[in-house]
Amino acid sequence: MKKIFTPSNKEIRLCAILYCVIGACLLLLNNNILTIIARVLGLFICGAGFLLMWFYLSKTKNLTKISVMIGFPLAVVGLLLLMSPESILSIVPVFVAILFIIHSLFTIKNVLRFKKRGFNKWTYHLASALFILLLGLIVLFDPLHKITILLKLIGIGFVIQAILLFVEEKLAQKYENQEAQE
Repeated sequence: MKKIFTPSNKEIRLCAILYCVIGACLLLLNNNILTIIARVLGLFICGAGFLLMWFYLSKTKNLTKISVMIGFPLAVVGLLLLMSPESILSIVPVFVAILFIIHSLFTIKNVLRFKKRGFNKWTYHLASALFILLLGLIVLFDPLHKITILLKLIGIGFVIQAILLFVEEKLAQKYENQEAQE
């Protein structure tokens, strides 16, 4: 059972390479990637909306009026994503910023409980919560320009994660070899 959940060296290397490629794409092509993803997503959403409405109107499937009530908004959102992906993409950072702020406030609340109960490393949690709060406030006050910075930060995070995976895999191999020799 333990063997099923432990990844092999090839899987770890492949995952690290994938992280590196995704990170490089986000660092180099971030605006173009977002527009392409939004348009492809808009195409699928629009298609799903029109398909639901078509099935209802053609009576080929036994669907209720709710399929039209779902299909029409899907088609409209899909068309918006196809025609003007920048308008929808400008809303995304605001939602992300609000989620960051809410998450950091809950974390700060928990940190205060940790401090009250004598938890030793509460300062690390407080520092990370304050960093996330600051990031959320920065993105909230200037969302249009911060989406590219956010994507670059995510890209850097993927590259760092890839490097850490390579290092951890090498260290694990080193310790396994030492244990095998003993």
